[in-house]
Amino acid sequence: MRHVSFATVFFILYLVLSASPAMAFTKDSFNKDSSRKETQLPEIVTIQGFDEPLVRQASKPFTPLSIPQNDNSLSAIERLLRYLDANRNTPWEASIQLNLGLAYYRNGYFSETFTAFERAWSLSKNENKPVHKALADRAFGELVRMHARLGHADQVDALLATVKNRSFTGRATELVAGAKEASWTMRNNPGIAYLCGPKSLYSLLDWQKPGAKGLSTLDDYRSGEKGVNLVQLETLAKQADMNYRLAYREGNEIPVPSVIHWKVNHYAAIVEKQGELFHVKDPTFGQDLWLTAEAINAQASGYFMVPEILPENDKQVWQPVHMAQAESVYGQGNTGSNDEDRTTCKDHQKSKAPCDGSKNPGMADYDVHTMLVSLNITDTPISYTPPKGHPIRFMLRYNQREANQPSIFTFSNVGPKWTHNWLTYIEDSPTNAAAVVNRIVSGGGAIDYSGYNAQTGEYERGMSDTAVLLRTSTDPIVYERRLPSGSKEIYAFSDGASSGIRRVFLTQKVDAKGNATTLNYDADLRLLSVTDALGQETVFVYDHVSNDKLITQVIDPFNRAAFITYDVYGRLSSVTDPVGIVSAFSYDSGDFVTALNTPYGATTFAYSGNGTSRTLLITDPHGENERIVSGHRLGISSSVADVPSGDILVRNRYHNYRNSAYWDKQTYKDFGSIISKAQISHWLHTIGNKTSGLLETFKNPLENRIWYNYSGQTNAITETNIHQETHTRMGRVLDDGSSQIFSRQFNNFGRIIHEEDPLGNYKKYAYAANQIDLLEVNQLRDGNEELAASYTWDDQHNRLSATDGRGHTTTYTYNTAGQVLTQSNALGHVTAYEYDEQG
Repeated sequence: MRHVSFATVFFILYLVLSASPAMAFTKDSFNKDSSRKETQLPEIVTIQGFDEPLVRQASKPFTPLSIPQNDNSLSAIERLLRYLDANRNTPWEASIQLNLGLAYYRNGYFSETFTAFERAWSLSKNENKPVHKALADRAFGELVRMHARLGHADQVDALLATVKNRSFTGRATELVAGAKEASWTMRNNPGIAYLCGPKSLYSLLDWQKPGAKGLSTLDDYRSGEKGVNLVQLETLAKQADMNYRLAYREGNEIPVPSVIHWKVNHYAAIVEKQGELFHVKDPTFGQDLWLTAEAINAQASGYFMVPEILPENDKQVWQPVHMAQAESVYGQGNTGSNDEDRTTCKDHQKSKAPCDGSKNPGMADYDVHTMLVSLNITDTPISYTPPKGHPIRFMLRYNQREANQPSIFTFSNVGPKWTHNWLTYIEDSPTNAAAVVNRIVSGGGAIDYSGYNAQTGEYERGMSDTAVLLRTSTDPIVYERRLPSGSKEIYAFSDGASSGIRRVFLTQKVDAKGNATTLNYDADLRLLSVTDALGQETVFVYDHVSNDKLITQVIDPFNRAAFITYDVYGRLSSVTDPVGIVSAFSYDSGDFVTALNTPYGATTFAYSGNGTSRTLLITDPHGENERIVSGHRLGISSSVADVPSGDILVRNRYHNYRNSAYWDKQTYKDFGSIISKAQISHWLHTIGNKTSGLLETFKNPLENRIWYNYSGQTNAITETNIHQETHTRMGRVLDDGSSQIFSRQFNNFGRIIHEEDPLGNYKKYAYAANQIDLLEVNQLRDGNEELAASYTWDDQHNRLSATDGRGHTTTYTYNTAGQVLTQSNALGHVTAYEYDEQG
């Protein structure tokens, strides 16, 4: 069937019916009728606000999708229940159940998720067409991960046993891998497997008293084989100097603050209430939740940890809990294995490639995200730099462990596990401004933002991003991300969702001088072009035979074109740059790249994971190998000998956990996998006990390890209260046994304000009120502090003058685009610049 345009035919709906992989889309906004109407639709239907599109099972007889009345006042769950009622026992039910399970999870109806995910999986597990199988994969992944999160080891193992020979794709690969690793931990190391109770106390104490001494007590606690019961939790609270006690609630009163016990045998912390929503910090589920009283009351078991002293009017609703009763009530939440969002370009990789796509623009090259052991491939087939504004590059990136893509794309894309530098958007809740928002990062990975301030529109800075994220408008929705360079990103193209999940795509990048690069989209959420600061367009072409969301060509303003091809499964198979250099990719039965073929030959990749560790073996065209492995029990002792002393936060425990080891080509050739010959990265862990993407220590072979501290850090082995990911302390033990400590300090934008070496020599940096423009550099010399340099700036971050330590001054003038017009040195010599109309 040919494409029927939403815009040019009926102004009601557009659809595309495809072969394999099936890709056909419509929107639910066309339904203006007040009654439910039956409409024959294509195989795939986009309902804005749903996590995944609705998919008609190919293995069942055709049945039209019944679309309920579109009511923007309904919540996502209410909308989905209407769809389910109208389409139960039809080929559409599986995808509706998957979306319903995801909505239940996001809104705190945890016990309801199992029925929805189980139904979605049972209905779709035998589907074979790629796009239908992708949705089934996610249904299974969400089901098994939910059991893993709640400590259901037997159910996890039983489910995994049914899919031993199944290859998963998309984000399901990470959901299943996480469940396998959780299963191993629950069976072999239960002490760190069932920590939802201690971590809930930790979240509560850290919320009330950041840096409190009791946090270490909570962090050191280890659970039993069944988890942590109420008696143990109350005892632990007292050991951490928390004045909380057990109580049972007979009514619907929700105590704030408190630790709640869910009826799925799991704990979480309730830290505050804003309006009608309760702020729940649940380390098992990663992000903060904002839940209604209805959801909490539906899911609560009735048991809480409440303050010793309750308000007088609350006392009558709480009953004491008898010891025998409390000993039988457990929490078994599993807090997970790794921070799966750590596939951004800035996260730790084997080599330190720049994030702007400027490295190796000729053909594809590989790297590895060290903590996750995630193969990363980058290719920049086409680029140019205009005389003003941002460089225009099209950079493709493959991330083996990408965990933040939908199973089925309803917007412009380059296939599963691939992304590009112009694909970035904000995911938010249209109905809850206080909810955590996620920024899907250009090039892969995600960063979440919380702590929304309704007065300023600003979110709290997270440690992963020193930029400021603001919501500058609610209708229409607009986000602005202000970067430390003085530049900004504007997100203003919304998919139109009124409930559930909304995506707001990047529309502009504005540099510090005010030069704007603009992204242009069509109604089908496809990126059509990027317009540089001169008005020149780079155009994106979509001429795939069966999927009109796949980018197939990129044409720059000079008519140079890069070509992208895909295999029958929709996986990116080759990239050809304007001079004809081809980089081609081979896959296993899922979406793992097994070979990269360039004119230099084939580089192959072999991956394995057994629940305890992850391994990647890379073989270059000459047959030389490099190997990286991460996990626990790599042959490293719990404590180490080379621990520095002095002004640095260290803790000499648990070094046998959370490690990555890397052997380069020469080392692997000479020594194989001997652990003492590897580069060892030892990671912090998150508050939720996952492996963090931040280094605690790093050790080169034959060298003492380097220890790291970070801004605001209050616990040597966790991310607790870390403000920024730049390290503020580096320490190591020298051969003579002395300690060497380097220190640094940074402002809120990540600009360095003080650095000091082990001998006490230092430099200090002073900035303008905007915390961006450097005004002075002072340094210690011969025991005296002296001015090393000073600067002045205009309001566009253009440097007007620079004065060195001897008082010699160079001045500058600029045009309105921020380009230098004149440069005058201390001798009065003037260099002048002239520009044509293009800059």
